[in-house]
Amino acid sequence: MHEGSYFPYIMASRSHTLYIGVQLSVGMLLSACGAGIAGVYDALAYYIGLEEAGVPVAMHLYARGGHAFGLRHTDLPITDWPQLMDRWLRTIGMVHTAP
Repeated sequence: MHEGSYFPYIMASRSHTLYIGVQLSVGMLLSACGAGIAGVYDALAYYIGLEEAGVPVAMHLYARGGHAFGLRHTDLPITDWPQLMDRWLRTIGMVHTAP
């Protein structure tokens, strides 16, 4: 049994240590460039940590979208993420279509 992993990384002159625990079943990451918070670097580091821990993960990066784009549909492609999530969960067997 995998016991989780620590993943150190450096971003913008500060270092962090992520702990990826074994209780994580899957992860889907969405990030918009220029979101004004941590950018895509934290999401990239988290993606790598999930990969190294053996957690199934998908990642989608978008040029625009801002922070907290949520479920409100706009003309930006990032707001189609619920459909991406549904399709991905089906491809990895986490969600099944009713017979």
